Amino acid sequence: VSVSEECRINLQNEWLTTPGHCVTIGEHTGCNSCTYQWTPADGLAEPDSPVTSACPSETTTYRLLVINEATGCVVSEDVTVYVQDEAGNRTSDKTIAESVFSDIKLFPNPASELLHVKLNTKETASIPMVLINSLGQVVIRNVLLAAKGENTYSIDIKQVPQGVYFLHIGEGGQ
Repeated sequence: VSVSEECRINLQNEWLTTPGHCVTIGEHTGCNSCTYQWTPADGLAEPDSPVTSACPSETTTYRLLVINEATGCVVSEDVTVYVQDEAGNRTSDKTIAESVFSDIKLFPNPASELLHVKLNTKETASIPMVLINSLGQVVIRNVLLAAKGENTYSIDIKQVPQGVYFLHIGEGGQ
């Protein structure tokens, strides 16, 4: 992983392994003000590190979310670890969206006091959420604690100035 001044990361995006074996994904950045979150966490040794061992049982696409606390920069990139059997066949893909949650709805839009987030999860999960302004600065950071099934959250935005915002939810910015 290299995090540049322009707020980009560069990862090797494809890896190949066999059942029961692991590969190391990511790269040390030297960014002391950065936080890291790999999703899905299944099969990862350290999902909050820039470098982790991935030991998936099936082909899996992981997403790395990097947040630079000093600059407010938030960026993500995908890495696919292909699992191939002895005959050279790849297992079915497990995508990021299938891993934890789906069916995201935000309302009302525009919002002035409360922004409601509604999503379905396939399992109990802690889902990072970041609200970012048009300059790329983090305005609100939170973790949504989700139970299996439908979940609705209200985010207080009364103190947030009018403008255009981006909401990154878990999975590196769905």
